[in-house]
Amino acid sequence: MLRIALLCAALALPTAGFATSQESVLFSFPSTRGFSAGATPEAGLLTDGAGNLYGTTSAGGAFACNCGVVFMLSPPASGGTVWTETILHVFRGYPGDGGIPLAGLAFDRAGDLYGTTMIGGAEQAGTVFKLTRPQAGQTQWTESLLYEFSGTSADGRFPFSSLVFDAAGNLYGTSFLGGANDQGLAYELVPPAGGGTGWSLIPMHAFAGGSDGANPVSALTFDAQGNLYGTTFSDGVTGTSGGTLFRLVFAGGSVSETVLHTFTAADIKGQGVPFDGGLPYGNLVLDSLGNIYGTTLIGGGGQIIPGEASNAGTVFEVTPPSSGGTVWHERLLHSFNGDTGNRYTADGASPYGGVFLDAAGNLYGTTAQGGLNNEGTVFKLAPPAAGSTSWTQTVLHNFRGFPDGAGPFGALVLGTSGLLYGVTSSGTSLSVNADQIGTVYAITP
Repeated sequence: MLRIALLCAALALPTAGFATSQESVLFSFPSTRGFSAGATPEAGLLTDGAGNLYGTTSAGGAFACNCGVVFMLSPPASGGTVWTETILHVFRGYPGDGGIPLAGLAFDRAGDLYGTTMIGGAEQAGTVFKLTRPQAGQTQWTESLLYEFSGTSADGRFPFSSLVFDAAGNLYGTSFLGGANDQGLAYELVPPAGGGTGWSLIPMHAFAGGSDGANPVSALTFDAQGNLYGTTFSDGVTGTSGGTLFRLVFAGGSVSETVLHTFTAADIKGQGVPFDGGLPYGNLVLDSLGNIYGTTLIGGGGQIIPGEASNAGTVFEVTPPSSGGTVWHERLLHSFNGDTGNRYTADGASPYGGVFLDAAGNLYGTTAQGGLNNEGTVFKLAPPAAGSTSWTQTVLHNFRGFPDGAGPFGALVLGTSGLLYGVTSSGTSLSVNADQIGTVYAITP
């Protein structure tokens, strides 16, 4: 499991805004059923028009495997307060099923669910799965494996990322390893033609490491022209720095890759090196102008104490070239200070989940660590006011473990109610003595 422990000391520096907590726990994963209800959710949620929430847990389910589940949470009936969990699938792992889903889910037009598992399948290299909705009068969702990764150079292995559809029903994703250089792969999955059952994988780009980047974790994101954008987690060499933001362009039956920005995590003072982030993990989001927003786990200009970098991560923006130009420009919208021990500067660390962009241009996200209790935060970044260039950060919630969860790794999603929904990988609202295996929560933006 890929987790970077960023330990931040305690003291002070610039000012971070705080808002009164607006979080409510909708569901805590119980251990009373032998973890069969799932445990340790790490991926963002999916919502439908009826207000149901869909997600995955990376553990729990079948005790012998502990490979995770797919779940649905249904909102309370009129006048009620209790959300109801339904288990849609329990993963069984090698060899006939997937295991450890670290990514969120995607709907097709029929309302069926698609996702990936990091391991499992015949070669223990991961799978792509589909859950088909119950037929009329039935209650059981049906799982089918669309693709089992071989782990060879012909395809990928260990798909961390969620999937995205195009208009023709093809799926796109990335794998952490595999491909011709075993540094990761961006791939397309094509559905079977007339009556067939097997999906076909088409490698789009095999990452080479170094300046090309390696080990993609994030999903791919379409722009209005049909180009795909994503990030690589590292440079494939040091394993602790680097990473890239890239674009995939379809032309003439082939796919070309361009690196738009290389992350350095530079914090060298007095040497003319600007602060930058490193290790981009979460999914990207694009606005209507083609600007790209995302997060990095490390780097930035945040400080624990004056002159000492916190290395707690960033929120960044990458903007397209000006007319006639070719260079994309990156700037940091926010650098996290981490757990400084001071309520005026403790604003989170390790933003795994990327950001959500609302209609007003505000960005919302989570940090898995840091904050007042070093259990993670939910934050908002408001765009600059007229005459300013600085984005304004507000911490909407500081997690405590009990009773509100801890370690929010997953991205936020906007529901039909106007609330933002997310998960914590640990913590509980059940009791201080309950197993700390995660929650689903809501935040008022």
